[in-house]
Amino acid sequence: MKMSLLLISTLFSLSVSASMIDWYCVPGSYNVTSEGEEMASNFRFELGIFKEGFTPSVDNMDQWAENWIPAQRALYNQEHHWFTSRYTVSGDEEGFTPGAKTWIWGFSGSLENAEWILLRNQHWVWPAVNPSSPLAKTWNMANADEVLVGGIGGAFVLQSAPVDGVYPPPTTWEQWKQENLGDDEVLSGVDANENGIPDLIEYVQGLDANGNLNMSNLRLNVLEDTVEISIPRREDRPATFKVQYSTDLITWHSAANLEQGERSELSRLIYTYAIPAETEPIKFWRYSVEAH
Repeated sequence: MKMSLLLISTLFSLSVSASMIDWYCVPGSYNVTSEGEEMASNFRFELGIFKEGFTPSVDNMDQWAENWIPAQRALYNQEHHWFTSRYTVSGDEEGFTPGAKTWIWGFSGSLENAEWILLRNQHWVWPAVNPSSPLAKTWNMANADEVLVGGIGGAFVLQSAPVDGVYPPPTTWEQWKQENLGDDEVLSGVDANENGIPDLIEYVQGLDANGNLNMSNLRLNVLEDTVEISIPRREDRPATFKVQYSTDLITWHSAANLEQGERSELSRLIYTYAIPAETEPIKFWRYSVEAH
C-alpha cells in the first residue's frame, strides 16, 4: 500500500509540472570566434523571440536589440567549453506567444568590435504550458538549421561572426552585478572590485580587458556661449545621466535648465548646454548615473 501511495504522489507532482526547455551546447565543444580563437567567458547567450511582426535578417541587424524579447541568459563556461540552462515556461511571459519562432543569440565584445551568433531550429517554437508533458524540450545549438549570423559544423561546433556598429541585447544593472561581481546586493556607489572606479560607472561605460576605464574618453568642449559634454557609455546599458555645474566645487546646480540638446552616438552620449550670463563663470562640471 505504501508503494502505491508513493507512486500516486509522484505522478501527481509530474502532472502539474510546467513545460521546460533545456538549451545548451554540449561540454567540450570546439567553439570559436571569427578569428578562430576559442570563445572566452565574456560570451553571453540568450534564449528568446523577436517581437511579433519583426523578421530578423542581416539587413536589419541594427533593429534586432530593440525587437528582442529575452526569456533567459546563460554565461559561457570557458573552462569546459559550453553553456547550459533550463527555462521553465510559466505561460505568463509578456510578449511570448505559443508557436513563436524561438532563437538563441550569442554575443560578446564592444559595440564597435563585437562577435555574434544567432540561430534556431525549425522545431524551436515557444511552447504552451503542458501539464501532461513534464519532460523538458532539449535544444542543442549544434542542431540548428537556420543560422543568420555565425556558423555551425565543420571543424568547430559554433563560430561567431564579427559585427560592427550595432548593439546586442541590453544588460541590466542587476545582470551586470551578478555576472561581474557575483553579488546582486552591491550598491551603486561602491567599488566592489577595488580598481578605483565606482561599479556603476564601469557598468555604463564598459570594461576594458584589464577591468579599468580610459577616463580620457570623457570630453568637455567649451565654445563661445555653449559647452558640450561627451560622456562615454554603452547603449546596451540602460541608465539615466544627470549633469551638474559649480563655480566653487561647493555648491552644485542641476544643468537641466541649461540643456539645449542631447544626441546619442553608438558609444557616447553628448549634451549641449548654454553658458549662463553670470558674474562668476562656471568652472566645474560633473555627472551622476542612475541605472534602470
